[in-house]
Amino acid sequence: EDSLYIQCWANVMRKGEEIKKHSHSINNYDYLSGHICIQTKDTKTYYIEPYHKEVFSLTNTIGNITLFPSWVEHFTDKVLKDEERITIAFDLRNSKSMEDVYPSMRKHWSKI
Repeated sequence: EDSLYIQCWANVMRKGEEIKKHSHSINNYDYLSGHICIQTKDTKTYYIEPYHKEVFSLTNTIGNITLFPSWVEHFTDKVLKDEERITIAFDLRNSKSMEDVYPSMRKHWSKI
């Protein structure tokens, strides 16, 4: 019965660009993050297994939705072609984890 909240954004990456290693949150109450591939060709996203720090790669495929825990570190390879890599990324949180969002940032979240 807990409420869920979502925020989303577009990532548009051009030749030579990449997303460096990061995670979306380290809060105990955070839920899921993910991305939807809109346009991509020959790119991968890499996820770091938290216990042994091994890297798992996943080929980005148009139309695929990838879900992962918000605390999992991940990064992308560089775009090597002149074609843009476009994804819609998102985070989901429950109402408890919304308490940790700065009040000025809550406008970026929508209840679903």
